[in-house]
Amino acid sequence: MQPVSLDSLITDALPWAKKIVADKIGPIIYTKIKKSIRNFRDRRFIDENMESFLSRVKGQCSLINTLAFQNTPVELLKIYEPLSISIDNENDPYECIIHNNCDIINSFNHVLITDSAGMGKSTILKRIALFCIDNDKHIPIYIELRSIRNSSISNQIKNRLGLSSDFPDDTLKELPFIYLFDGIDEIPQNIKSETIQFLKEFSENFKNKKIIVTSRHDGFLSELYTFSRFKIIPLESYQSYNLLRKYDNSRTISATLIKGLQREEGKILDEFLSTPLYVSLLYCAYKFKPIIPRKKELFYSQVYEALYESHDLTKELGYVREKHSKLDSTDFHYILRRLGFWCLKNDGRVEFTKVELSIIIKDITSNISGINVDTPMFIKDLIETVPLFVKEGAILRWSHKSLMEYFAAMFICRDTKNKQADILKKLYHSNNSINYTNLFELCADIDYTTFRASIVKEIFCEFVEETESRISTIELKGCNRNEHNAKFVETIFTGDVIVYIFDKRFESQKLTNLIEGDISLFKELQKENAYIKNMFLELSNLWVVIARSVNIKTHILNIVKYRNPGYFRNSLTHTSDDPKIRRSMRKITQDKPEVTLYMSKRYSTPCRSVCTLELINSIIEFDTSPRLKYESAMIELKEIKLDESNGINMLIDGF
Repeated sequence: MQPVSLDSLITDALPWAKKIVADKIGPIIYTKIKKSIRNFRDRRFIDENMESFLSRVKGQCSLINTLAFQNTPVELLKIYEPLSISIDNENDPYECIIHNNCDIINSFNHVLITDSAGMGKSTILKRIALFCIDNDKHIPIYIELRSIRNSSISNQIKNRLGLSSDFPDDTLKELPFIYLFDGIDEIPQNIKSETIQFLKEFSENFKNKKIIVTSRHDGFLSELYTFSRFKIIPLESYQSYNLLRKYDNSRTISATLIKGLQREEGKILDEFLSTPLYVSLLYCAYKFKPIIPRKKELFYSQVYEALYESHDLTKELGYVREKHSKLDSTDFHYILRRLGFWCLKNDGRVEFTKVELSIIIKDITSNISGINVDTPMFIKDLIETVPLFVKEGAILRWSHKSLMEYFAAMFICRDTKNKQADILKKLYHSNNSINYTNLFELCADIDYTTFRASIVKEIFCEFVEETESRISTIELKGCNRNEHNAKFVETIFTGDVIVYIFDKRFESQKLTNLIEGDISLFKELQKENAYIKNMFLELSNLWVVIARSVNIKTHILNIVKYRNPGYFRNSLTHTSDDPKIRRSMRKITQDKPEVTLYMSKRYSTPCRSVCTLELINSIIEFDTSPRLKYESAMIELKEIKLDESNGINMLIDGF
């Protein structure tokens, strides 16, 4: 794959930017600010600022850095495998392929794309920008939110365009811009709440303009309740294989890897192949060592080895490029672990100026005995010979946030010794624990013994205590209290639940709003440090909407469920047509156009002719959220208390 530079693409984009400013922007703005333009020089200054910004947008969106090419920038369109996004409901499913046609732009004004690490959120946003440029209808304003300041969004956009802050918003609205904001989850934690409010105000003020925002799951997203919510559809295996072939000019490595993958099976491999980032990392790792890793920790470890030991293909066979810092792989990894944890501790920071990064690394390494580090050379290695960082102008950043999380997880599980359990519990109880989902998965892979004896024990204790306290406190008229107690806690332990039931025979504006992504109808579920997940079902002659407030417990229990599926209740398929559920539905709806059921720790919709709790639990069986069984929790807690070391103490006894 032929590498390209950002500067060259920006230069190539300049004629397009000049034409856009001359034909589409200038005629609108200069009629509005004619009085404030004193001479030709003033106008030329504004034009040049706009041309510079727009050409940079096109250049930036035309490029992608991927570890498959050791962070050497390549043109996005040459390796792009078309991704699709969808609103996940069975009542009115909507799916859009992001490629040469983006129907989503015509169908929706405000869109929020949320998904987990590595699913391709930034790639999709860049592809949308390129579509808009080719389509010539909308002009993309692409902004990475990690670079945003804590102030008015419209003023920041004006500033980037070279316009003054007193330039009227109403005129800005007349311009054919589409606003693309990437990475809410990468906004520094200390300004995230205020920045989200600025973004919310901007979307309300520009309600008729096209705005697309991307993020990992984040509790602050509930503020953007007017946005239609999309997720990225995981890659099919044939798409993953296409991507691998695009990475491989000779097709020899990809052919061998694909054959190996076709023989393998398992949940972890399915996750790797369904996620664009992991497909890229898999190619990078396999090219270095033809082994298919089965755990995330091994996956990232193999990627690191591949980057550190990478051969310079312009030299003789087996030539390994010497490191500027003179550090071996072990010491280099040791410093990266500390740097990763520093970033995690400081609001998940991923980008720096060179001076900032130098100061941080000097501070970290000054407290390490036995390793001598030349900071400028170490940073040079991070960009060139072990390319875990990307240089964009004056900014240096981790090539992907998940790499920072891997090294932070390795630090926690390898370097903190007897403080490891306390650190994990502190992260679990923190006010932004939902942001540590990927980190917890990595920590569980690296050292499940300590993870089990700390966080899993903590959650299971909470579950048992909550279940047992319900026996004397919960009041469910018409129900056997003891019989339904455990089911109640199973249902709401990972988050409060709202169920809307709509009779198909009646029109419902509420249902229409829900289909369009309006989550303001779930206001009872909006919690700090949690996000809302909802699903649509068709059961008998009814539409059913299940919404849940999801917190970090859901993700931790899913980690446990992968290892011990027998601890949890099974979910039903969406197509289930159980007669018992149909009868319960008919009894509780009683021909009403719509019924709302709500369950939280403090409240449950009162029972009427049948037990509402029983019905909710029946419906919740369609939800994939993990529902821990009380008896299983008790057994696991007993085993943990008997031996928190998971067999280690018995092994070393008498040594």
